[in-house]
Amino acid sequence: MDKRCQYTNHKMITEKEYFDLQEYWDYQRKVEYNREMCLAKVKQLWAEHEVDEIFPVVWNKVSTDAYIDPPSNYVPEDKNLRLQGEDIEKWRAIPFRFIPADDTLRNEYE
Repeated sequence: MDKRCQYTNHKMITEKEYFDLQEYWDYQRKVEYNREMCLAKVKQLWAEHEVDEIFPVVWNKVSTDAYIDPPSNYVPEDKNLRLQGEDIEKWRAIPFRFIPADDTLRNEYE
């Protein structure tokens, strides 16, 4: 049996589970960060009623080579990818969470 299967039971990831498969969980969280970032951008650019139709098209065009690493304080919206003790509300409160700190675009919004 694939060891990963035992961790997909709709709960937060324990510290032991994380360290048992750290590379796997880090990659899953990286994918989710990039998916959430893509969704945030689609929501900025298209009307609300278009998002459900447009997001899958855009997301399917994103190359895994283009993925960026999430910041160290990233907390996924998907509870199954959260580490126990992570505070999603604290993450949601960060106003520019999908704009890297060194991105020149950030200056346009401040």
